[in-house]
This record gives sequence, structure tokens and C-alpha cells, in this order.
Amino acid sequence: MHYLLHHGTLHMIELARLCEITPPAMTRLLDRLEKKRLCQRLRVASDRRVCDVVLTDRGRSVAQGLTPLVVQVQNELLSGFSEPEFRHLRALLERVVANAKTSPGG
Repeated sequence: MHYLLHHGTLHMIELARLCEITPPAMTRLLDRLEKKRLCQRLRVASDRRVCDVVLTDRGRSVAQGLTPLVVQVQNELLSGFSEPEFRHLRALLERVVANAKTSPGG
């Protein structure tokens, strides 16, 4: 929802890539979000195999309300970390993500 809030309409496959999940997992996630009327999939007229994903008005409202909560949780989890410690943690986590992307199972 964050990506849709900040980027507007995205192709479903592009949204899956940004979220770093598989297209089938994105389909399942969008199924749940559509049931809650938070997003909508729209067929692209030039290629019916492609779907664009957009937030509904309700979805935009929910997504905007989540941003302060995410910031609050991040601040609580990182409480007490110095700036160098935070940078080090971030670098380590980026290495984990890079390893996951290059591993045979990733």
C-alpha cells in the first residue's frame, strides 16, 4: 500500500518486484486487499494479461494512516541506538538482503 500511495498506479508485476515477493504471492495479497476494498486491479486495455493496481479512496486513507504508526514503531525499536550503531545495523541488514537475493533459494 505504501508503494501505491507514493507511486500511484503500478503494474502488478512491478509492485511484486518492489515488494520483493513472487507474483503468485502478490496475487494472494491483492485478493485480500480487494476483499477489504483497499485496492483495485484494472486490466490494461492494450494487453489484457497485464493488470494495473490502484488504491481505492478507502485504501489511500488507510495507507496514509499507517505511515505515522510505522514511524512510531521504528523509533521504538531503534530507541537507544546511536547513529553509528544504526548505520552499522542497516549495513548488516542490507548484506542479509543481498545474500538472500543471490542464494539458490532466493
